[in-house]
Amino acid sequence: MIDTIFFDLDGTLLLMDQDEFLKHYFDKLKKKFGDESILKVVKVGVVAMIENDGSKTNEKAFWDVFNKLVPNNNLENKFIDFYTNEFQELKSITNMHNQGKEAIKLLKSKGYDIALCTNPFFPKIATYSRIMWAGIDPEDFIWITTYENSHYCKPNLKYYEEVLQITNKKPENVLMVGNDVLEDLCVKKLGMKTFLVEDNLINKNNLEIISDYNGSFKAFYEFVKSLPERINYGKVSTN
Repeated sequence: MIDTIFFDLDGTLLLMDQDEFLKHYFDKLKKKFGDESILKVVKVGVVAMIENDGSKTNEKAFWDVFNKLVPNNNLENKFIDFYTNEFQELKSITNMHNQGKEAIKLLKSKGYDIALCTNPFFPKIATYSRIMWAGIDPEDFIWITTYENSHYCKPNLKYYEEVLQITNKKPENVLMVGNDVLEDLCVKKLGMKTFLVEDNLINKNNLEIISDYNGSFKAFYEFVKSLPERINYGKVSTN
């Protein structure tokens, strides 16, 4: 019996063209740091997070590589300033998903626990900002993955296993909702149910689509309406 919903963020709860978003993101990074070479270093840092073996947080994996490639850079505060200011301008190329907000509200009213499983490449400030761009309160989630609290990335199954462990959930009781065939549907290997949101479908590897449920987010909202009410099991601290 499903008692918990894991949500992807970008393209699922927050409407965006991912390629357009990343283009503008890197353009702003380049402008902020005044050096295109910084983009190459950031991308190497992202690879380090993807390849993280769980021995360190994604934050440490990123900065270990960054500081090795750019010694004595003292740039962490500048990155924080970037996410506090320039990054916020990217809100204009995203759109709030009214039914996403309503789905969260309805699920909570029915007693379901909700976790946000967005790929943890970004720091907390950038992740929470994107949640709020979607018109959703971060406090609605029992857990939110960021690069500070995660040791793996999607589609590594250990990423999801870590979230299951932290939230004390069993995979057979969880429904994963996302728009990426590779990164979100892989949870079926752990025994989770899946709902593939097709509005902003991503299937870069042209994989066979095997999902328990699929359709538009409107269809997902109707699915939420059909779910039975449950007891609220309480929150897991995100501090």
